[in-house]
Parts: sequence; C-alpha cells; structure tokens
Amino acid sequence: MAAERGLLEKVKVPAAGSLGAFTGVAIGELATEIPTRYFNLGGNVKYLVKIIGKIIIGAILWFGSSKIPGLSSVFLEIASYGSFGSIFFDVISILKPGGLMAIAEETALALKGMGASASAAAASATSVESAAGVEVTETGQSLAMLKGL
Repeated sequence: MAAERGLLEKVKVPAAGSLGAFTGVAIGELATEIPTRYFNLGGNVKYLVKIIGKIIIGAILWFGSSKIPGLSSVFLEIASYGSFGSIFFDVISILKPGGLMAIAEETALALKGMGASASAAAASATSVESAAGVEVTETGQSLAMLKGL
C-alpha cells in the first residue's frame, strides 16, 4: 500500500500537468471556434478573434490557479499555458493560409519532387476561390479537388 501511495504521489503533478495542457488547448479552441462559426467570421478576422479569446481564457485560468491551492492550481496553471500556447497555430494561420497543414502539404509535395506543380495547384486554387467568391481554408482539400479535375 505504501509503494502504491508513493507511486501516486510521483505521478500526480505530471498527470495534472498533462491533463491541464490538453484541457487548456481544448477549451481555448472550442470556446473560440464556436463564436467565429456562429458569426460566420473568416480570414484574419477569425484568427484575431480566436487569439483575443484565447488570451482571455488563458488569463482566467491563470488567475484561477493563483486563487486555488494544491494540485488544482497546477492543473489550472498548465491549462492557461495550453490556451496561450495554442495561439501559435492561429498566428501561423494568419501568416500562411491553411496553417500548418498547408506547410506540411507543401513540404511533402516538395520532397516528392512535385514542388513546381504544388505552387501551380495553389495558384489555381486561389484563382478558383476568387472566381467562386469563396475562401478555401484547407489546402489539402483544394489540392485533392484540383487533382480530380
């Protein structure tokens, strides 16, 4: 029983930290994605709203961690870091349409030796988007659709 208790003491803080990080990212993403979809926001406005929302959520979690003692404090503090850390993905999405998924896809295509056709497909996707008056946010879907044409 004493050995089990010692093991529990060793894993409590890392477990609370891991769950806190996941919770912070999940709450930050969900709580900011719902209003952007409800108000039909797109482009950079969507990501700026998400960044502001994640800063507010992270600040609330961080403030809460300072007011609650014990293991819950660790959980809330790491959750605030998760919310703040997920802002990185929104900044990448502002800088590069399609975000990390687009960067990964372009890199994979370049590694396959298809770099020239990837940039041509991206240019075609942009012209199709502007002609249709829509914005495609998932590059993988637009490239798959272009390959099928």
